[in-house]
Amino acid sequence: ATGAGTLAIAPGIVVSGRIIYDPKGIGECSRTVRWDEIEEATGARRNPGSWDKREPFLHGRKNIIERNEIREVMEIMSDGNGIYISGTGAGNLVRENFIHNCTSMHFAEGIRCDDDQYETTIERNVLWRLAGLATYVTLKGRNHVIGNIFAEPLNPPRRGMLSLELIKGQKVDGSRIQSNIFYSTNKKDKLLFQGRNYYKEHAYLRDAEADRNLYWNSSDPDWGKRHLKEEQGHGSEMNSISADPLFVDPDKGNFNLKDNSPAPGIGFEPIDMSLIGLQR
Repeated sequence: ATGAGTLAIAPGIVVSGRIIYDPKGIGECSRTVRWDEIEEATGARRNPGSWDKREPFLHGRKNIIERNEIREVMEIMSDGNGIYISGTGAGNLVRENFIHNCTSMHFAEGIRCDDDQYETTIERNVLWRLAGLATYVTLKGRNHVIGNIFAEPLNPPRRGMLSLELIKGQKVDGSRIQSNIFYSTNKKDKLLFQGRNYYKEHAYLRDAEADRNLYWNSSDPDWGKRHLKEEQGHGSEMNSISADPLFVDPDKGNFNLKDNSPAPGIGFEPIDMSLIGLQR
């Protein structure tokens, strides 16, 4: 999904099965539902309730989005992302993708788990030099972020490099946010958004299982320390560290680790970027 020589006008990849439970067929995607099967399984033509009860009826499950290079998307339209997942069933895996140089202020988020999204795993991806909201990952619901590199926002994130958001009735509780590297070169960069989104409910990092992450800002060595002091006061991030990950040449997109890097100590495993994108 490259925009070389053109202006890209759409997100890179979308997986969505989001519907409104409306037997009258007026709500979003409600005409795609076989309501007789809902009634047979639940005893009524109604919303089955919690996500776990609705999950058997959802589509878009168990996809593997792997080793794609996504760049220069969302240069005209707004509120789009590198990879967008919303309202699907369980088991989607977003693995070893390289999302970078999305430079437009129209760009929203690198990887976005949007409304009614649960049990997606985002692992071993590299997100580098993103603009717009400059949010690298957004979670709404229980999803897992493991072993990724989030590096060098092109402008200070309006929310944070990691954004935890809620809509009514959804929680990030149980999300695993572990063994990731957050790398910044701008002292103004905001690391984390924990907040309300439309409703008077809050999402907090301490609600998730956040631990063994690495934080570093080359312009502000205390950037990660401040974050850890705050979160460890809530019993979160107890084994996370603030340290230079010692990338080989991050300015040129080389995120290989030097021999004395502290990253393996948090459980981070090197990512072979030569396998990502179009092969010869």
